Amino acid sequence: MRLAKRLAGLVLATAMVAVGGFAVPASAAAKHHQVLWVTPVMKIKDDEVGQDDNRTWSLWTHVIEMPAGDTLLWENCAGAEARGRLELTIKPVPGAPGQASIGISVHLYEGASCATKDLENSEIRVFTMQPNTTSEQHIHVRTRETCGGVFNRHRCNDYVDVKFAISNEYK
Repeated sequence: MRLAKRLAGLVLATAMVAVGGFAVPASAAAKHHQVLWVTPVMKIKDDEVGQDDNRTWSLWTHVIEMPAGDTLLWENCAGAEARGRLELTIKPVPGAPGQASIGISVHLYEGASCATKDLENSEIRVFTMQPNTTSEQHIHVRTRETCGGVFNRHRCNDYVDVKFAISNEYK
């Protein structure tokens, strides 16, 4: 008799699984996957008397898995004295599935070497990305010096120019 009850219970359980009759907790039922793709390009110009030094770098595509998030950092130098720095912070927005908080900072340093800590100028942006969207960003940071009010003399036209796309895929 006990064996018959066990077999009947096993048959019932198998039938319920086949037709989806068991309740699954909401947290286990819907597992989402969020990935952000970042593809930056950085250009740095070191304005020098006689000859400028222009350098461009494609800074490989990065994939950031959520919910961990990440901070990415790139630094490059042109003319041995103009350094650009791009810092990108990506993290999930608490309580907003699929959204991502994006923080971007671009810095231009100019001095006697690429190791200089002489910050010429910077720009910071913070925004929220909705799920399944792409954001195109272009940030151009140049020296603040006017060199007597003329922007085409030595050191006055140094810049770092960053362009990139961020795609927020949420499934």
